Amino acid sequence: MKKITLPFALVILLSGCTHDYYTPNAQNVPMFRDKNELRLSGAFGGSQSEGVELQAAYSPVKNFAVMANYLTSSIHYNSPGDYGNQNYIEGGLGYYKPISKTAVFEIYGGYGSGNEHHQYEGSYYSYDGTYYYGSGFANLSFKKVFIQPSIGLTFDFIDIAFSSRLYSLTFDKVQNYASVDSFDWGTLHELSLSNVHYFLEPAMTFRGGWKNVKLQLQLSTTRLLSLQDPIFSYETLHASLGVCFTLNVNKKIPNNL
Repeated sequence: MKKITLPFALVILLSGCTHDYYTPNAQNVPMFRDKNELRLSGAFGGSQSEGVELQAAYSPVKNFAVMANYLTSSIHYNSPGDYGNQNYIEGGLGYYKPISKTAVFEIYGGYGSGNEHHQYEGSYYSYDGTYYYGSGFANLSFKKVFIQPSIGLTFDFIDIAFSSRLYSLTFDKVQNYASVDSFDWGTLHELSLSNVHYFLEPAMTFRGGWKNVKLQLQLSTTRLLSLQDPIFSYETLHASLGVCFTLNVNKKIPNNL
């Protein structure tokens, strides 16, 4: 797993495989061109994690849209009893504007809430050269406020978009029942005392297929912006692959169908 902040890099590398305490979700990039468009998608995602993601976006009036996203994911570590689960849901409002026959600019802002459960079982190598046995569990919850601009090209059979999500992440509950001799106990203790954390997350989205049904691939990278934040491990690379459906909710269905 990739770790962060240079002053503590050596300590983390020697500490073994600590848990990830944040897994980002895929960015919802609908690229609407007119009102009454609806996009629904489902995908499998993750890199260290394994997750399922559901997304929806709808434009009730021209140039404005709403979105909702859901992620459930899990990561398994050293043993069957050493794992972490995360569930996350968010909603947002946005503005979009076609800037040519194929190009679209959009910007969304929103709020999300998530919870995690971690179970610890295994040995962790401490920075002082001593092996410690980790056990116990932890429960966390967090809030996220985000803004997400994007620009892309959309055609009948292919879409390409670049987006960048800037957000604050706040852990509002940390129940730390990990073994006091484990590295994760210290990480959880720091998270319980820390303030808001700021992240930047650029992403590329590719869709290809038919006019109303396309395969969707998104790749993103996540970076903590402040070096003063406490150390915690998170998923720095996120990939999702799924299917995206595009519908016009005002289009009448023929009677013979």
